[in-house]
Amino acid sequence: MVYQTDNLISAPAAHWIEAFDGLVAGPSFHSGSIMTSPNATFVPRFAIAHSEVTTFTDGRWGRHEYSRWPQAYDHDLAHVACIPRVHSELAPKDDILWQTWQQEDWTTVNSGVVRMGLLHAGLFDELERAALRASQAASDCQDLAPSLEYTRQFLLLCLRHCLDRLRTIPADRSVIIALAAHVQRLSLELVGLRVHHDVVSPRMTSTADYQDQLLDVVGAHTADPSLAQLLHRVGVPVWLHQPFRPSVAIWQVVPARDLPIQFSRKPAYPCLVLALRDLSGALNTAGEAQRAMTAAVYRQLCASQLPQLRPEEECDAAPGMKRPRLETQWPNGWDSTVGNARPVIFERDAREAKTLPHELKSPAPRMTYSKCRSARDRRPGKSSLPVIPPPSKLGFVMNPFRKQYASRTMQLSPVWLDVLTSLEPLPQPTAAVTYYFPPPWMLDCLDGYDAPRDRLLRYIQHFASIRMFCRLRLFDQTIAGRPLTISEWRDALWGDYEIGGHSAPDRSGATSKDAASARAKVRHRLKQSLRELFGKHAGLSSYDPASAPHVGQDVITAEVAETKPHIQHRLVWEAHKTNWRCELLALDALMTGSRNWGQMERWAREAHVSEVWGSPRSGMDICPDWESPHVHFCWSSPPEDDWESSRPHLKAFIELLSRWPGRPAELGDEDILVRLQVCDAKEFLRVQTVAVRYYVDTFIDKFQRLPTPPVRDGLRVASSLLPRSPPPADEVQGQTVPDTPSARPVRDGVRVASSSLPRSPLPSEEVQGQALPDAVTPSAG
Repeated sequence: MVYQTDNLISAPAAHWIEAFDGLVAGPSFHSGSIMTSPNATFVPRFAIAHSEVTTFTDGRWGRHEYSRWPQAYDHDLAHVACIPRVHSELAPKDDILWQTWQQEDWTTVNSGVVRMGLLHAGLFDELERAALRASQAASDCQDLAPSLEYTRQFLLLCLRHCLDRLRTIPADRSVIIALAAHVQRLSLELVGLRVHHDVVSPRMTSTADYQDQLLDVVGAHTADPSLAQLLHRVGVPVWLHQPFRPSVAIWQVVPARDLPIQFSRKPAYPCLVLALRDLSGALNTAGEAQRAMTAAVYRQLCASQLPQLRPEEECDAAPGMKRPRLETQWPNGWDSTVGNARPVIFERDAREAKTLPHELKSPAPRMTYSKCRSARDRRPGKSSLPVIPPPSKLGFVMNPFRKQYASRTMQLSPVWLDVLTSLEPLPQPTAAVTYYFPPPWMLDCLDGYDAPRDRLLRYIQHFASIRMFCRLRLFDQTIAGRPLTISEWRDALWGDYEIGGHSAPDRSGATSKDAASARAKVRHRLKQSLRELFGKHAGLSSYDPASAPHVGQDVITAEVAETKPHIQHRLVWEAHKTNWRCELLALDALMTGSRNWGQMERWAREAHVSEVWGSPRSGMDICPDWESPHVHFCWSSPPEDDWESSRPHLKAFIELLSRWPGRPAELGDEDILVRLQVCDAKEFLRVQTVAVRYYVDTFIDKFQRLPTPPVRDGLRVASSLLPRSPPPADEVQGQTVPDTPSARPVRDGVRVASSSLPRSPLPSEEVQGQALPDAVTPSAG
């Protein structure tokens, strides 16, 4: 019998209604069945996944939006039914979590790629604060059941990854909106987990009846009568699918209510998130649509991973093992939308240096004779082989990836400085070394490694123009993001992106026997590929002295780059930090094999790595924010005053190293992490030195160059460090004698240069046959 009233005022008291009764009733999925609810005042129109689930222009999933709309109850996702509604007393008070995203909330950024942007800075900051509050509330829950503990860690991990993705990587408007909506979704799910733990779970374990204490939460629908009884008893809104029978008591029949008016009905274009097409109806199984959509979000929007710093087959080669002298060139240029193209192999002359090709031919070692040896060689029976002398010290400056030079702008941790300076100069690498971000020493002023002033100023000003694209390319799957060689970074910083420019090789008289001409052609082809990447695919302009890019609040003109030393300091600091974080992630992935792990396991490992330099975040947290008050130096050492603050970061670092094969036995000791929290300054410094030395030795063994060390944060210099005056008098036979750090004054904790750098041309930076690229002088740029 149906008892229908005109309004709910005359509805019966809550304790009169049983779970199978209908305070309201409405149509169900098929004829002959009805949808009843003993404690709700409306019947929602439920989602039916005919073949796929779609994201709409507001980033939501329509009727599959589980954070706002009731879904089928799933025991493994019981907390989803406990997500508060917008005006609930249990709901978070942050309005940003309920905001409907509009197209205007996205703004373009100057990343070099058109239609790339970020969420408005103010909106992102507000969203991040709200998400962190929800995360903290969920983290405060104690004694969670194992299944809920796993769910909490999973949600926290995903939320950190999405926030870092939103903060760091510019993307198309639809991608940013979808990610912002997913941050809202995850934050509300964490709130629902807290409500389930604090309120609903105790009610379930109790024998008391709470049906008259209805919770203002999303609720769920089910076809299980026993489950409907349980949810009704604990005060959770529930809708029951049941056959229509005359014995069902119904107080009001209502039409099915659709989504609120603020929900978008327009599918996103392109359709960014689609669950797998399924004609069997499996997506309508409880929880399956949510799992499929979540997996699609992470696969399509968040599946970014740092490229390898060096191919694993090169890292696995035995030390000293000679490899064929080959050179690779990608025929498809820098287009990585369909994955890496198969390389075409070019053999090169055995007399040429083992590095990527340059337009300038590396000179063959000069064969010389000493007078005494010449006389001996003329004797009968004596060998006439020439003597190869050691490299001349005149005009010879070793590249900073093989030898540590003291910086005039940055301050390293004492332990890193001691370990790096104690190393002998590294041998010539068997392959060209690469960097994720511009090598800091290309922008820095180093003792004993002088660079022409004009070139340094040009590098600094132009890097301010391309730094966002250099960051974007590391994670954007549509852009080739492999690390660049030193010569490629020089070309990128020099800023000549004209395709088919004046540096084309001279093909006149070139024959198959002409190794120099073939080398120049390959070098030209590589340079053209880089120009296409920065100038064509990215749309970046070539260097213009009149340009005025922004770095934070600073406008970087040529005059500012020359007269404001804090600009140079900031950019060098950013290059240090970004390379250091990327290199630690890359080496850990190589040593643990995490590139082959599942996505969630890899994200968890990357979050562990991020604890070395700050709070747990994600593998995308590679670009520190200069203005952020939360950025601090994590490598202080005794007797520095703040060395105690480095304990948790050294602990995280040692935990990472403990999983690396070949680690020192001490770093794998179970007690070392406990002792590290209470040890004195002397023991702390000893353990820190052991860990840093092992990391440095391992990095050199795998990548054949010095690692980029972490540097002090937020230090500004008081006077210009850029070169102005003629060479100082302490230059000896073409090589500047570096002054000692103790001999220079210290201002605000920063070593100040004792003299400016010379204007003279850069010394020959040949490294055992390796020459500078042709972009080091304006005429060749």
